[in-house]
Amino acid sequence: MTRTKHNHRRGTRAALALALTAGMALAGTVAAAGPASSAWQDRGQAGPAGGEAVPAAAPAPRDTGNLQMFATLAEFQDATAGWDLAFEDFSARPANSVSPCYEPVNSDLGQPGTNFLAPVCFTPGQLVPGFSLRSNLGTGSHGYGTMAFTPPTGGLTSVVVGAMSPASTTLVDFHDGAVAVAMDAFDWQAGTPLSFEVLGEGGRPLGNFTLSGTAPSLGVFAGFISPEPVYRVEVRSLSGASQMISNLRFGGQPGGYSVNSEALHFGATAVGDAVSASVFLQQTGNLPVQLPVLPAGTAPFSIIQDDCSGQLLAVSATCQVSYGYTPTLAQADRLILPLPLANGTPSDTSLLLTGRAVAPHLHLDATSIAFGDLPVGQQATASVVLANHEAVPLQVHSISAASAPFALLAGPDACPPAPFDLDPGEACELTYQVTPTGPEAQRARVLIDSNDPSSPRRLLLQVGIQDRIFSHGFEALP
Repeated sequence: MTRTKHNHRRGTRAALALALTAGMALAGTVAAAGPASSAWQDRGQAGPAGGEAVPAAAPAPRDTGNLQMFATLAEFQDATAGWDLAFEDFSARPANSVSPCYEPVNSDLGQPGTNFLAPVCFTPGQLVPGFSLRSNLGTGSHGYGTMAFTPPTGGLTSVVVGAMSPASTTLVDFHDGAVAVAMDAFDWQAGTPLSFEVLGEGGRPLGNFTLSGTAPSLGVFAGFISPEPVYRVEVRSLSGASQMISNLRFGGQPGGYSVNSEALHFGATAVGDAVSASVFLQQTGNLPVQLPVLPAGTAPFSIIQDDCSGQLLAVSATCQVSYGYTPTLAQADRLILPLPLANGTPSDTSLLLTGRAVAPHLHLDATSIAFGDLPVGQQATASVVLANHEAVPLQVHSISAASAPFALLAGPDACPPAPFDLDPGEACELTYQVTPTGPEAQRARVLIDSNDPSSPRRLLLQVGIQDRIFSHGFEALP
């Protein structure tokens, strides 16, 4: 039992030694490609404290393809101040170590099988989530195509990880996309240009650029912002040697928009009336957004004011869209308007418009006032109630004057002079006084004009009984 354990430990050490030897041999092969390889061993070329690479002299920030470029880390950080960016410096590695890495290098990295010769550079949870790093050559049977170098090896001030094989490429993938990316990039040969290919969803090219450093141990800063998510950055040495990265920053959200409400409820609306309601669009993400054209709607709904469609909405800005509802039939109306994404493609977001068209109705508790037989000169009064039992305002436009011997009286519950409105549930009274001037029957007709579709309504006033067929006002239909 003891011997078995001892042999297992000895085999493990032999496997690790073989892996490190292979990695160092690979590094030596690459280093031999140029005289600058000695710079990795020259501790005197170490950069400043803090692990940040010193950028080579670079032009002012510029646009490269769709990318906004930054010459220094400070400029990049100023542009992304307040953004939620992930940062990985690979500092979980022990100091002064060189090792091949099991691929891909990411936060989910697990122990390889028992027959795997290379050590694991990082264990699960040591790296920030959201990215993976690997070589374009594939791992093959050995399981690795990348290396990790830890300071002070070669004068480095930060841990570097990347593809080491000649003619290889370091691939950095972002799982959920990122609009801001920054890194320090290293090449074995001083001054050798490094090319960066930036790819979006589905491998669509977003831009590319080339940078040159001053010394391998110092590297070169590469930072940019993309107007749309970046899913991969390919780093390639134009010397055909190697390319490694450190101090990786990534994250941010592309410009988008949200709506402050999922529905506009216009409520009960009188047929023929026009009402409106508004929604506000809020810019989301870290970049301005070019808003799509919003749907206008169909009758009885329509867009009546649009300050948003096609506009460039700045960070944290809002804009307003107003929709109108003009019903022509007494019925319930409903419309769903799909809201496209910022790029104009369909989305799962929609705006619901609802309204209930109601016909106004003037309710009279009587259509006639019969004062009966009265002696000449005797006064009498009587009232009729005007009420609004519907869910929309009733607009009383006019009430005609009653002819003598009838007269309209004022009172605490009297209707105000027309025109006036009766809100839902409100009522008022028309109180009339009569003073007969003779024994014969006398009549007057009052017309009440309103926004009731059956308008005008008629109110019959009469005193005395001359013809009983009219004694109850049957001729005055509502």
